[in-house]
Amino acid sequence: MKSRYDRLRERGMVTAEELSQTNGVSRQTVLRWRKHGFVQAHAYNDHHQYLYDPAAAVPPATARWSRIRAERTSDSINKRQGGAV
Repeated sequence: MKSRYDRLRERGMVTAEELSQTNGVSRQTVLRWRKHGFVQAHAYNDHHQYLYDPAAAVPPATARWSRIRAERTSDSINKRQGGAV
């Protein structure tokens, strides 16, 4: 019998890292979204490790999340150009 992890992967579930890259946010943000119910997560072992359903992911579209994403983008551009942060 296949492991729960393998069965979930076959159903299209993704890791927090993969979901973060798809949505352009950090892995920590995906973990916060899980905590607040914005993404559907499936535990695959007893060590609090999860796989995420990308089809059921509803990232928040609030101004706060947009502002944070814009600030991160602005900071990274300034750092690359040698400007002040």
